Amino acid sequence: LQDAESEIIGMKADDTKEMDLTIPENYYFDDSLAGQKIHVTLTVNSVSEIKCPELTDEFVASISDFDTVDAYKEDLKKSLEASADENNEYTAGSDALTQVVENSTFKGYPDDLYNKCKDLYDQTNQAYAEMLGLDVSDFEGTEEETKAAVESMVYEDMVITSIAEKEKLTVSDDEYQKYVEDNLDTYGMSSVEEFESTYSKDSVMEELLREKVQKLLLDNAKITEVSEEDYYQEYEGGEEFSTEDVIDVTMDETEDVSTEAASEA
Repeated sequence: LQDAESEIIGMKADDTKEMDLTIPENYYFDDSLAGQKIHVTLTVNSVSEIKCPELTDEFVASISDFDTVDAYKEDLKKSLEASADENNEYTAGSDALTQVVENSTFKGYPDDLYNKCKDLYDQTNQAYAEMLGLDVSDFEGTEEETKAAVESMVYEDMVITSIAEKEKLTVSDDEYQKYVEDNLDTYGMSSVEEFESTYSKDSVMEELLREKVQKLLLDNAKITEVSEEDYYQEYEGGEEFSTEDVIDVTMDETEDVSTEAASEA
């Protein structure tokens, strides 16, 4: 909330201030909250200043495996570029998946899938509320808006499942195990047991399957690169990729999902 910055400047430890703020239009947690007015009570617990050490060869050698500033910067540059490439690929894959969902037709969905997505929707809102120190009601829209948001999650899940079944995409236990072991540091965990005490195996497997589906879509999509500025200026990806096939997902009386799709989905 950028309009809070000017209110905070000049506050000292133990100061408390009441602020009436407006959630910005590009609020990344939940764009349905854009433009809403909120009242915030802020108390400053402490004020500190970060003093950065001088970037010298000696300092670099003390904190890394490199002997010079130039070598350290080059390695850092490569790491940042690799991370940016990974993030860009995931974003493009997510956009491709969204494109497929938006161009698919759905005739019903299983109640248990809706309930599962509704639970996840509620848990996510609760987590954001706790992180921001707000009431979960601040994240809740109307009943119609909530249903639309949950149904969007349902349809995406149905498309992922349908494509994965058609293209025989699966996630093995070995792939799951390797992912967890490779990412323990990322999650701040020291063991697989600690990881599994916090994250369910099913949710991780579902995310890995989603990534496989997104990669399949990217491999069969026409990609047009755009600048970061253009993408985030309400860029909707209309020409970033194209998928020539539309999936028709149908629910029959037994609530099984049947899918009609061309070979390249």
